[in-house]
Amino acid sequence: MEIVSAHPHDTAVVRKPAGTTHFANKYTIQERKLLNVCLWNAQSQGFKRKSFEMPTSAVRELIGATETRNYVWLKELTRGLLGKVIEWNSTGKDKTSIWEACTFLTSARIQNGKFTYRLNEVITEQLENPRLWGKFKLLAQINIKRKHALIIYEFLSTELSIAGSNTQEIKVRISVDDIREICGLSDGQYEQFKDFNKLVLLPAKQEIDKHTDVIISYEGIRTARKIDELVFNVQRKKHFQFSLPGFDDLPAVRNFSPEHADEETLQLLNLLDQAGVSKRQAARLVAKFSSDRIKRNLSYCDKQVQKSKIDNMPAYIVKAIEGDYQPGPTADEITAAEKARDKVRQM
Repeated sequence: MEIVSAHPHDTAVVRKPAGTTHFANKYTIQERKLLNVCLWNAQSQGFKRKSFEMPTSAVRELIGATETRNYVWLKELTRGLLGKVIEWNSTGKDKTSIWEACTFLTSARIQNGKFTYRLNEVITEQLENPRLWGKFKLLAQINIKRKHALIIYEFLSTELSIAGSNTQEIKVRISVDDIREICGLSDGQYEQFKDFNKLVLLPAKQEIDKHTDVIISYEGIRTARKIDELVFNVQRKKHFQFSLPGFDDLPAVRNFSPEHADEETLQLLNLLDQAGVSKRQAARLVAKFSSDRIKRNLSYCDKQVQKSKIDNMPAYIVKAIEGDYQPGPTADEITAAEKARDKVRQM
């Protein structure tokens, strides 16, 4: 696979060694979502721990199962992570020739509204000593319903993050065989490209464009009369805000520590501090909301203070960010604007 050419800061991201984003497995869409939630929660608590814990309500929200409080769904998904084998680095993304297989979890417990689990130590070793990191936004998975859409989103979003923090658009060239393997397709399944395109690629593109922070397109590369490679164009949406009820209850928000923050996060914390927002409130806002949302609403507050008297500016800033008083364009508005620009270019 060849990258022919990043995304704004968001603390709700799953970070994986790039090779592990491409593991071959037979997980269902919900099992894969639970895997991502477990990884994200573990990275927020630190991989040195022997076990990890989070509220079952948070698990339910992060996999998009908010319609039920029954634990049966979580038990079934957990059994899948305990019993199904995954193969690591199946496409050789991090240039290693080592093949390895294991289960994802070694144990799990549900008690008193808490989900406690242990990662396989093979997994934690991979996560603690990565050769190449990739990442994708966790909240993107909530509204995705198709397994292949989630897999392709993770893969392409990871490539975008690897390309660099200032990169907004990339092209990714990959063989059809590799993308089929990443999607976990068996031999003979959608063997004809027209079937693979109709039943896997097109539905995945539609869900990714609608529900995530990226827009994708792709074209086939023919050898003789057969399409054996694809070139994906992946573009980060400039303004796209995920929302999640109860996000303040999640461990990564409650336990956010500026000591481990990146440069952009520290800049945001400094901006909020200069505006008089308390360190505790600033840390909570930065952990919960995107950089774009915070900056938009800080700018909005600056304009408002020039127009009228605001008695408690720090409190007003917090309310503005939480309420998104200055929202960015919606995903539909961005898509419509991009289509309009494309139409003008073609004239």
